[in-house]
Amino acid sequence: MRSAPSAALGPVVLALGLSLLAGCPDINRDPTEPEPVDGGTAPAPDGRPGTGAFDLLYTRWVTGSTPTPGPELVLGSFAGDTHVVAQLDGGVSGVSRAAVSPDGARVAYTTYDDATSSWALVVRALAGGDPTVIGHAYGFAQPSWSPDGTRIAFASSDEGISVVDAAGGPATLVAPLTLADACTAPRWSRDGSELVFADGLGGIFTYRFAEKRAVPVVAPGSEVSACAPTWSPDGQSIAYAVTGDPGRIARVARTGGAATTIAPLFGGYGVGELAWSPDGRQLAFVDFDDSIQDGAVRVVDAAGGTPRILDHTNSGIRGGHPVWSPDGTSLLYLVFDDAVSNPRLWIVDVANGARLALPHVGAAIDGAYPAWLPAPIVIR
Repeated sequence: MRSAPSAALGPVVLALGLSLLAGCPDINRDPTEPEPVDGGTAPAPDGRPGTGAFDLLYTRWVTGSTPTPGPELVLGSFAGDTHVVAQLDGGVSGVSRAAVSPDGARVAYTTYDDATSSWALVVRALAGGDPTVIGHAYGFAQPSWSPDGTRIAFASSDEGISVVDAAGGPATLVAPLTLADACTAPRWSRDGSELVFADGLGGIFTYRFAEKRAVPVVAPGSEVSACAPTWSPDGQSIAYAVTGDPGRIARVARTGGAATTIAPLFGGYGVGELAWSPDGRQLAFVDFDDSIQDGAVRVVDAAGGTPRILDHTNSGIRGGHPVWSPDGTSLLYLVFDDAVSNPRLWIVDVANGARLALPHVGAAIDGAYPAWLPAPIVIR
């Protein structure tokens, strides 16, 4: 399995062409100490397709006149190479989270077109080709691929949870909701037999395809705000965030029952999404810690315990959206710098805390979720 480059992998990193830290930074450093040197900044994107092997997918917002200002989907490599998958211009004013198919060959995303005042759910091959509009959604669609890559679940804030064939066709509304929002986050079970989602009213449900019905796992109203449910890798339990004061991360059995607190949320703020490690032993998340007045990337044992800080910075810089490497050794995440409005992608080694700023995202990028491809994709 692939692992991310880190400061502990000197020869490997040099082979990848990265400029790394001279030493492993102390992520619990004194805030008066200078910031660590990062991996450098690549030239601004020029719109030309790059070639080679790419490991990452992210969304960036292009400013200026070249190329056309607007959002674009970009493949990236650890060495800093980029390949533009889609330039979303021509009246498109926004792009949602992009979801990569299980085989790593396609991407699903939603775009908003000012001309038609509508959201379109789109699928396209990462290696190139024309996009296919497979449906429409309103608001935070959060597309999610079925494990076999044949279907896509998505949320629409004016309807609820729907499922559509990845090749296109009519969408099937499986769970009507009145408050579908960014917390709804429909996600497939590993065997593809169920979807988990939040109802916007403090409840967590699973939709069972065989029974064609939604079943409450966490009863509506039993939590202040249950958000972003996600399946454990073995499919036997569901983790979710409870926002508010106090906030917490909890888990519940697939069939429901009493929820167990895994860890508190510092400051009672939201976490975006929870990320299970591939082996199911840990959960990664980002929350806001009053004690450091900043966001912190943390991991905690899935069985419960004290979260461990992997990264936090100061002066208004916040981390977000952690994604595990396929081998479970590292996390990929965004860091937002309020001072320069210039998000950067970082990687941290979960075992030793070594951090690395990827060099190719120095250009302004949108605060969308990054994705770590299941295997490198080669563009020729």
